[in-house]
Amino acid sequence: MILTGTGVCGGTAVGTLVLLSGIHEMDRSPGTSTSSPEESLDRLRSAVETSRVEIEELTETARERLGAEHAAIIHVQVLVLDDPEWLDPIVNAIGGGASPETAVWSVSREVAGMLATLTDDYLKERASDVLDVAQRVAGHLTGRSRSQELSDLCGDVIIGAHELTPTDTINLDLSVVRGIVTEIGARTSHAAIIARQLGIPAVVGVTGLLAAATSGHLVIVNGDDGTSVINPDAASAKAAVVAAA
Repeated sequence: MILTGTGVCGGTAVGTLVLLSGIHEMDRSPGTSTSSPEESLDRLRSAVETSRVEIEELTETARERLGAEHAAIIHVQVLVLDDPEWLDPIVNAIGGGASPETAVWSVSREVAGMLATLTDDYLKERASDVLDVAQRVAGHLTGRSRSQELSDLCGDVIIGAHELTPTDTINLDLSVVRGIVTEIGARTSHAAIIARQLGIPAVVGVTGLLAAATSGHLVIVNGDDGTSVINPDAASAKAAVVAAA
């Protein structure tokens, strides 16, 4: 099956598909907390500070691999953690009895939704940063995170997702990850910019990807013509391996 999207980084890649959970699939927490507000706030503070350390580490990784300009794309997420327009409503929701996980997601979706409606492209891109921060903080609260899914990969891997975030992209192990394919995204998204700088063949905007493919499928990603081939025949796979070499 051939699916078409937009190539954002040229080249051909062949590998076994690993589909990441959707960011919102991490939101499976109970709505109300079984702990006291004080205990929930302590958990939130711990998750925020752990996330801060991780983002700072990823920023340094980006600086070493791509330079200061691209490191700034990652570091802006620290500003989200410190933004009272994000943090204060979460704290207030927890004070009202919400679980910290639910508070993080409900506030983050609201803030991201507001940013996504703006006409300024820079501010619109902040929506993905807010959701990226939300999945990181909530991941520490629940023990489920995208970082875990990206660890311990082996072989030749194609990363597939509904959407790939900037921190997902900078966190990819280039010794195993050969290509990227996502259902949504654009050439100007920060994840796409980072993929280009890393030189990873990537195709975004592939409608129907998650319905057509599952983890374990062999996939060819062609960042030049924007196609992704799911379970190619043997001859096509062989030709793609040669092209990717």
